[in-house]
Amino acid sequence: MRKKVMTDENGKILAEVCKFVEQI
Repeated sequence: MRKKVMTDENGKILAEVCKFVEQI
């Protein structure tokens, strides 16, 4: 369960980074 939460957090961060990169 903790691993799934960690993956979810990483996925959220990855999505934020992708969105940020697309803006540039």
